[in-house]
Amino acid sequence: MQTLIASGENRHKSYFLADELRQSSDDLTRLVRTFAVTGNQRFKQQFWEVLAIRNGKSPRPQAYNQIFWDMFAIKDKLPSLDGENIPLRDMMVKQGIADDELALLQQAQQQSDALVTIEEVAMRAVTNRMTAADEKYRKPGESNQEMAVRILHGAEYHQAKVAIMGPIQMFLKKLNERTEAEYQGSAKDTQILFILCVVFTVLSFILAIIIMILGRRISIDEDAILEKSRAEANKAKFLREALEKEKEYNSLQREFISMVSHEFRTPLTIIDGSAQRLKRRKQTITPDELEKRSDKIRVAVDGMVMLMEKLLFSGRLDEGKIEFSPQAHDLKAIIATSCDHQAEISLNHDFCMDLVHRRIHRIHIVC
Repeated sequence: MQTLIASGENRHKSYFLADELRQSSDDLTRLVRTFAVTGNQRFKQQFWEVLAIRNGKSPRPQAYNQIFWDMFAIKDKLPSLDGENIPLRDMMVKQGIADDELALLQQAQQQSDALVTIEEVAMRAVTNRMTAADEKYRKPGESNQEMAVRILHGAEYHQAKVAIMGPIQMFLKKLNERTEAEYQGSAKDTQILFILCVVFTVLSFILAIIIMILGRRISIDEDAILEKSRAEANKAKFLREALEKEKEYNSLQREFISMVSHEFRTPLTIIDGSAQRLKRRKQTITPDELEKRSDKIRVAVDGMVMLMEKLLFSGRLDEGKIEFSPQAHDLKAIIATSCDHQAEISLNHDFCMDLVHRRIHRIHIVC
């Protein structure tokens, strides 16, 4: 979940940095075109402030958004610039944008900076401060203002704008593709962990119910037994013996519950350990290891189901319906399985499984 949140925040901030680059280019175009038509120095001054903020030469306003400069189109006084001096390029690097995506934004800014050279020619024409090199842009019979307006609306200028917006558009496409891939990967990992958590929760709930049922059987009403013994004095000895047997039975049940709780901890520890390893190594886990961990979880779940069936089966003890039916078991397999489980849950101990298996083969059962 944290990965998804971080990916969403990175996408949001990266998008706004790219949009600020696009908006600054559009603001420069609007301001220089307005200056070329009106000759009002306010628009020329704002033009240079937009460029200075983008390059980190002027402080960045606190609320620097898409409509910031539109609010000062008819005001002579510049806004208060009270933020920090940081170039937009440095903000992109600090955000941790991927190298290939950052290269596209840097390409777009370079194209925008190059377009400023043409815009400067137009502004010098409006203020009658053209250089000899600027004369190459003039057509026969044009006035300075006519030349400036033509430069800022001609095909060459529009092609330069396309060269700026093209890399930004490609950046947004790559950003969407990358974040979508990150989302799909995190969603898959989250789904696996969710399934494991559901299994763990259900098994824990079943265990709690079983322990609660057995606990109720343990609870006996000693006062009722004593009251009955006083009412039936002639059966006092019988009741005392029955009470002692009941207490002995309750003690056995307590020991049984303690044993069952211990037996449940082993498969639960295996399930939890496998789930934690899947979570920690979700980025590098191989399909074989994922299948191996899934098999361990499945075996542990089967073990818990078998324990629950035995618990329910033990409830027939009071009814005398248990029939003892001895069956052959592979003692070597039981010992090997127990050692494997112990190695899984005792990560701080070393188990020499080869030595265990060699000694198992030496076991001879004598009946």
